[in-house]
Amino acid sequence: MGGDISAIAGQTGQLLFTALSGTIFNAGYGLLDNIQFSTQAIPEPGVFGLFGFGALLLGFRLWKK
Repeated sequence: MGGDISAIAGQTGQLLFTALSGTIFNAGYGLLDNIQFSTQAIPEPGVFGLFGFGALLLGFRLWKK
């Protein structure tokens, strides 16, 4: 997961994570481990990569029927 935090670069503050408590699907707990911040941009998928992924999904759907 990634996000642009350049607007707050160089600042300090408190980092908080919240979650919904106890639903039917979870008990309200989770695990966050090894959080890292990087200056590198997250690459966007290429046109051919998205086309190939879509073709695979379509092929799988047609093969399954």
